[in-house]
Amino acid sequence: MKPYLIANEITPVEVGERHLMLPLHCTLVHWFWLDDEMPVEDLADAVADGYSRRIHLIPEGEEVFTASTMEGNMPVRVTTVRRTPELADLHERVCLSLASLGAVYEKPEYVREGFRPHITHQTGETVVPHGYVSENLYVVTAERPEYGYTRTVLAKIALAK
Repeated sequence: MKPYLIANEITPVEVGERHLMLPLHCTLVHWFWLDDEMPVEDLADAVADGYSRRIHLIPEGEEVFTASTMEGNMPVRVTTVRRTPELADLHERVCLSLASLGAVYEKPEYVREGFRPHITHQTGETVVPHGYVSENLYVVTAERPEYGYTRTVLAKIALAK
């Protein structure tokens, strides 16, 4: 099985880029696994199916989440994002596509009713209070995402055609 993450674009990145920490993004679907043999194009096509509008990301408050790392649990500061009907609908559509592909979630409590959209703070980057318009989704992988290994951007999916 191979791990993946789906993220709404805030700071643009390109396919093939590798990052220890992704630039500012809004997690749309937390880490999940699919069969190793699944072509990334099939995953991207399934995720892109039937959605064609930009998503407004509206920052709300700050929280501290807990992330597992090789050094143990670590606090991670995030800005919560308003769960608008459009963002919730996009999340649900992507989850339905992932279910059809046989996705297994690392933390199933973070999907569907447990979806808590957020922007993870990164060193040197700040979240702007007026929000963002996300025009793309990214499919990202990492060797061992739960321990902070380098993330690789595998696909860029335009939300508005």
